[in-house]
Amino acid sequence: MHRPRIPGSCYGSFGVIDRPIPAGSFALAGTFTQLMGVFPGFISNPVEDTGSVARAAMTLNMSVPALSLTLGPFRLTAGAGPSWPASLYS
Repeated sequence: MHRPRIPGSCYGSFGVIDRPIPAGSFALAGTFTQLMGVFPGFISNPVEDTGSVARAAMTLNMSVPALSLTLGPFRLTAGAGPSWPASLYS
Protein backbone atom coordinates (compact mmCIF):
# COMPACT_ATOMS: atom_id res chain seq x y z
CA MET A 1 0.00 0.00 0.00
CA HIS A 2 1.27 3.44 -0.89
CA ARG A 3 -0.10 6.50 0.89
CA PRO A 4 0.48 9.56 -1.28
CA ARG A 5 -0.83 13.00 -0.37
CA ILE A 6 -3.97 13.32 -2.48
CA PRO A 7 -6.53 16.14 -2.40
CA GLY A 8 -9.92 15.20 -0.98
CA SER A 9 -9.04 13.96 2.53
CA CYS A 10 -7.88 10.55 1.37
CA TYR A 11 -6.17 8.62 4.18
CA GLY A 12 -4.92 5.68 2.14
CA SER A 13 -4.77 4.20 -1.30
CA PHE A 14 -3.83 1.08 -3.18
CA GLY A 15 -3.44 -0.16 -6.71
CA VAL A 16 -4.37 -3.55 -8.12
CA ILE A 17 -2.94 -5.36 -11.15
CA ASP A 18 -5.17 -8.38 -11.65
CA ARG A 19 -3.01 -10.48 -14.03
CA PRO A 20 0.52 -11.87 -14.14
CA ILE A 21 3.18 -9.29 -15.00
CA PRO A 22 5.38 -10.34 -17.91
CA ALA A 23 9.19 -10.10 -17.88
CA GLY A 24 10.57 -7.08 -19.72
CA SER A 25 8.59 -3.89 -20.25
CA PHE A 26 4.85 -3.86 -19.64
CA ALA A 27 1.78 -1.63 -19.80
CA LEU A 28 -1.30 -2.99 -18.05
CA ALA A 29 -4.66 -1.59 -17.04
CA GLY A 30 -5.34 -1.61 -13.32
CA THR A 31 -7.40 0.04 -10.60
CA PHE A 32 -6.41 2.80 -8.18
CA THR A 33 -8.59 3.00 -5.06
CA GLN A 34 -8.68 5.91 -2.64
CA LEU A 35 -9.82 4.92 0.84
CA MET A 36 -12.04 7.49 2.52
CA GLY A 37 -13.87 7.86 5.82
CA VAL A 38 -17.27 8.59 4.25
CA PHE A 39 -19.77 6.34 2.49
CA PRO A 40 -19.07 4.27 0.46
CA GLY A 41 -15.56 4.31 1.97
CA PHE A 42 -13.62 4.28 -1.29
CA ILE A 43 -13.45 5.65 -4.82
CA SER A 44 -11.92 3.52 -7.62
CA ASN A 45 -10.43 4.91 -10.83
CA PRO A 46 -8.88 3.20 -13.87
CA VAL A 47 -5.07 3.35 -13.94
CA GLU A 48 -2.38 2.58 -16.49
CA ASP A 49 0.46 0.62 -14.85
CA THR A 50 3.75 0.75 -16.75
CA GLY A 51 7.23 -0.43 -15.93
CA SER A 52 9.74 -3.19 -16.38
CA VAL A 53 10.75 -6.47 -14.78
CA ALA A 54 14.32 -7.79 -14.75
CA ARG A 55 15.10 -10.87 -12.65
CA ALA A 56 13.63 -10.22 -9.19
CA ALA A 57 13.33 -6.42 -9.59
CA MET A 58 10.41 -4.36 -10.86
CA THR A 59 10.07 -0.67 -11.62
CA LEU A 60 6.44 0.49 -11.54
CA ASN A 61 4.72 3.75 -12.52
CA MET A 62 1.00 4.41 -12.13
CA SER A 63 -0.93 7.02 -14.13
CA VAL A 64 -4.43 7.96 -12.91
CA PRO A 65 -5.92 10.17 -15.67
CA ALA A 66 -9.15 10.93 -13.78
CA LEU A 67 -7.09 12.56 -10.99
CA SER A 68 -4.32 14.01 -13.20
CA LEU A 69 -1.99 12.01 -10.95
CA THR A 70 1.18 10.03 -11.61
CA LEU A 71 2.72 7.86 -8.88
CA GLY A 72 6.18 6.36 -9.02
CA PRO A 73 8.57 5.19 -10.02
CA PHE A 74 8.43 2.51 -7.36
CA ARG A 75 11.32 0.05 -7.23
CA LEU A 76 10.29 -3.35 -5.91
CA THR A 77 12.36 -6.44 -5.19
CA ALA A 78 10.76 -9.89 -4.86
CA GLY A 79 11.02 -11.20 -1.32
CA ALA A 80 12.37 -7.95 0.14
CA GLY A 81 10.90 -4.92 1.78
CA PRO A 82 8.85 -3.79 4.73
CA SER A 83 5.52 -5.26 5.65
CA TRP A 84 2.66 -3.08 6.77
CA PRO A 85 0.54 -3.79 9.84
CA ALA A 86 -3.14 -4.57 9.42
CA SER A 87 -5.38 -1.56 8.88
CA LEU A 88 -6.65 0.15 12.01
CA TYR A 89 -9.83 1.11 10.13
CA SER A 90 -12.74 -1.24 9.74
